[in-house]
Amino acid sequence: MHLKIASYNIMSGRTYTTPPKRSFDFSAEVINDISPDIVGLNEVGRHATAGFPVLDMDDEPSEYLSKKTHMYHYFAKAIEFEGHGYGNAILSKYPIKNAKTVIIPDPERKANDEYSVYYETRSILVAEIDVCGGITVLVTHFGLMPEEKNNAVNTILSLLKTIKTPILLMGDFNMLADDERLKPIFEALHDTACGEKTPYTWPSDMQKYVGEYEAKIKNIKENDASRKIDYIFTSSHFETKSIEVYQSTASDHMPYIAHLELGGK
Repeated sequence: MHLKIASYNIMSGRTYTTPPKRSFDFSAEVINDISPDIVGLNEVGRHATAGFPVLDMDDEPSEYLSKKTHMYHYFAKAIEFEGHGYGNAILSKYPIKNAKTVIIPDPERKANDEYSVYYETRSILVAEIDVCGGITVLVTHFGLMPEEKNNAVNTILSLLKTIKTPILLMGDFNMLADDERLKPIFEALHDTACGEKTPYTWPSDMQKYVGEYEAKIKNIKENDASRKIDYIFTSSHFETKSIEVYQSTASDHMPYIAHLELGGK
């Protein structure tokens, strides 16, 4: 069975344009145009951000996107901003049989830790999708600090040991493929981008990024591929047919898409 899977950090509905705009309609338009069977979403929240006030909405973002895309949904809150949840979500054309939120442990905050200010509690969405006898999808968004990433990897590895169905793991890992901390996940699952010319998924507008961070211009020009930080991993039950990146500035990330065949090993 063919499945079109996407991983998309939607930056809370904020566009990566000049000037920026904010509406989950932009996210919905991209998702509808891609028409995935399953999409994992990061940075889902309606809180005030980057000069934009709290979005006045009748529905929470994942429910709103569900209605706009006509897909089933589940939201995995990691933290709460201004009375509203913020975290990961999943949209699926197939029913979601069971779903839960697993919180990644925060690093221990030490006195005089200059990085502790950047710690942000993260979550892993775990959903069982009713397709081909059942598959399990994990959606996550890793933190920026090394200790956060270590905790995220360890939590995922523990979860993988408990899952008996075919597995999809996706999200914004905030790490390049050659990062040693990702090695255990590469060993446990298959990276859908393996063997392909690695496309970059962030930032969605390189010129805008260069203009905002001129000190990084040299590094960006020398290593464009270093922007691949969004992933889709699979168990051996899936065969990767092709991958692509959807070009859009509806967020600072571009959706990473994998075309999969379920029914391999």
